[in-house]
Amino acid sequence: MIRQKIKREPFIQLSQYSDFTDAIVSICKDWYEPAVDSLRQDVEALAERLVEIDSPWLETKPHLTKSAEGEASSKVDVSCNIQGFLDALVSQVLRKIPSPNKLGSLADGVTVGTEKQVVVRKCKELKEELKRIQDARDGICRAFSISMDELAAMQVGAGNLHTSLPSASNSRTLCTHIP
Repeated sequence: MIRQKIKREPFIQLSQYSDFTDAIVSICKDWYEPAVDSLRQDVEALAERLVEIDSPWLETKPHLTKSAEGEASSKVDVSCNIQGFLDALVSQVLRKIPSPNKLGSLADGVTVGTEKQVVVRKCKELKEELKRIQDARDGICRAFSISMDELAAMQVGAGNLHTSLPSASNSRTLCTHIP
């Protein structure tokens, strides 16, 4: 039953935390854009190096055979160490992109689901108003010598028309889970 409910109503959806995802995307851009720019230059240099005469990945062998007319051949056999070039390319990429350890700290300091200042301010105002109402209730109870037990009994006797206020000890939990 719980499993079905979780499938119907996903527990966490990043789309609900646009400030968080925006911050993560911004950090990724800050980390990857310079790496991509630098990597582009390095890969271009690597590609130029691939076709140079002293390339570590190209091997050239002249044809030393004579043709039927007795002239030396001007042909050259060229082979490429593809795996060596790819290893150099992958190494270059791995040197430039953020390491797994750095990626592990990607979300450090990025808050998730923080309340907007308007909500925080409104919550504070409501808590203050609730405190004033509770103080007024307590003052009335003192003025008429009504104990909290008697007040609770009066509320139950009146059908508890949702007119009761939370006690001061419960009021601190209000506004802590505002969506």
